[in-house]
Amino acid sequence: MRLPPLQDLVMRLQIHRKLDRHTGCVNTVSFSEVGDILVSGSDDQRVMLWDWDTGTVKLEFHSGHGGNVFQARFMPCSDDQTIVTCAADGEVGFLAPLLSCSTLVDLIHRLSFHQL
Repeated sequence: MRLPPLQDLVMRLQIHRKLDRHTGCVNTVSFSEVGDILVSGSDDQRVMLWDWDTGTVKLEFHSGHGGNVFQARFMPCSDDQTIVTCAADGEVGFLAPLLSCSTLVDLIHRLSFHQL
């Protein structure tokens, strides 16, 4: 029996890399525009930036949220220098932790937090 195309695709999925530094459930992952950095957010209220090629953490920081991080995304047209997060505390965080995708700076420069 032939499987429908989407079901066939799902059956062929494999684990490419295991990223296991978070201490809570991971709720969000997203790639940078270039695809070399993965950002993740978790119930541990931390955000991590991973080097996708090596699987190592390039930067790890507390999100500043008072609840689980549900979304973390690189802002489009920001040259991957800005990350936006939202969490169970109802706030949206606007973070600029990177000087560039390949260079780390002092942890975080928090630009603003907005209550939803």
